[in-house]
Amino acid sequence: PGATSVLGKTFSIAQMMGSMLKGREALTIKINGGNGQLGNIIVDANSKGEVRGYVDNPSVSIVNNNGGMNDYYAIGTEGMIDVIKDLKLPVNICYFFIKIGAKIFGNFDLEETSAIEQVAKSKIPIIFIHGEKDTFVPYEMLDKVYNAAACEKDKVTIPNSPHARNACANPDLYWSSILDFINKYI
Repeated sequence: PGATSVLGKTFSIAQMMGSMLKGREALTIKINGGNGQLGNIIVDANSKGEVRGYVDNPSVSIVNNNGGMNDYYAIGTEGMIDVIKDLKLPVNICYFFIKIGAKIFGNFDLEETSAIEQVAKSKIPIIFIHGEKDTFVPYEMLDKVYNAAACEKDKVTIPNSPHARNACANPDLYWSSILDFINKYI
């Protein structure tokens, strides 16, 4: 019952938000981990009213002393909610503009640049911070670029952090690591 209650509420929110979309647009609501018993909750919705979703642990049943559902125990209070709007832009067009932007603003070509080669050239200290639950950049990549760097360096792993959410997932560890790095090398 706990999973059904929370998933149903998330479906309702996603469907309301989806009704404001146009054409082929879609959205995803992700409630990431936290300390709740359900684990991750992911729901997709589109402009046609179609909704689908799942939870990591669907058999969780959370009933409070009054016999009602307690969503806080199911979801948790320390996770993050991401709402992602997918405009359904063609990948080749997006990549084209990103590639042009890299050339104009960064003076490099995405197809000819290697992070490992660039880091190996660095003479200034680098701090490498990676989320333990990052599914976008593989953890092995962190080790490769860290080992390639011949400069002064620090490596920090943020527990339970997905991609690009390190400061939110564990702000104390994130900021103390940065301050320690600054005090050590700058």
